[in-house]
Amino acid sequence: MPENLELKQYLSEVHAALAGLPAGERDEAVAELEANLLTDIGRRGGNEAAEHAAIADLGSPAEYAAAVREAFGRESTSPQPQGRILGMPFEFRTPTASTVMDRIWNPSDPRIFMPRTFGVGWTINFGAIAARLGWIRPDDVEERPLENLSDAAVSVAVTLPVLLGMAVAGVVIAFWSRMPETIPVHFDAGGAADGWGSKTVTLSVLVAVALGAPLAAYLWAWTSRASRGTFAIIATLSMFFGVLAGTIAGYTIANVVYGVEGWWIGLLVLLCVLVPGVMFYVLARASLKKEWSAAPAAPGREKESE
Repeated sequence: MPENLELKQYLSEVHAALAGLPAGERDEAVAELEANLLTDIGRRGGNEAAEHAAIADLGSPAEYAAAVREAFGRESTSPQPQGRILGMPFEFRTPTASTVMDRIWNPSDPRIFMPRTFGVGWTINFGAIAARLGWIRPDDVEERPLENLSDAAVSVAVTLPVLLGMAVAGVVIAFWSRMPETIPVHFDAGGAADGWGSKTVTLSVLVAVALGAPLAAYLWAWTSRASRGTFAIIATLSMFFGVLAGTIAGYTIANVVYGVEGWWIGLLVLLCVLVPGVMFYVLARASLKKEWSAAPAAPGREKESE
């Protein structure tokens, strides 16, 4: 029997083409393919020509992967953008709870950078990061994202961004009179101010992002009778923007009033990314555990996941 170099390459490409399937299903499909190919190669004579013929009968890796996806009922599991402009993905279709989770919390897809849920560019797939860190399994997904959350969990998630927004507004009001009419609106990598603008406009926008945006989003969700999963997603994204606005407002005030500056401003902004990631993780795990507890095999599944 030859070294099966072509076989190994084919299996590797099929595995990559199946990205988006739960890890268990993907590994099972590739293992079954390898066993069938080895049997077929042996039946054909076990030489290099037999290997090539057996693989050729299956078509390209992409074609075989498409057949596997169809067999699993997932003909198009990997989220795709509406289109591309200058190489960047764009999406202007109305987002739903499922499409947001497919882009922002999708542990079954190994891609960390996904097409944005709305707009041009990319967003972070926190589910892929959690899977790589070993916090969850790639197949820890729900048919209806975050719909198994308890009322208490949703209430806490919805309340946190509002409290944060109120805190940001309170800090801005407390320091308003101590700040000049023109304040820094941009800082360089060293944390030194290199751009200035109106205090009223700048701080009002930050308060609007931290407090006004989540309240407006909740009002829309309530009037449109949105699902609890939608409320949880809005809360998580609002928390991210609230932390970001609070960080910017806090650093601006510290710079103007106390002369604080430093390179770590960039680190603070980057750390804001952790907020939606941790919230998605906590909410997704809570919803999954409730789903498992309602299923017959839930205890074993939960233990396996942990």
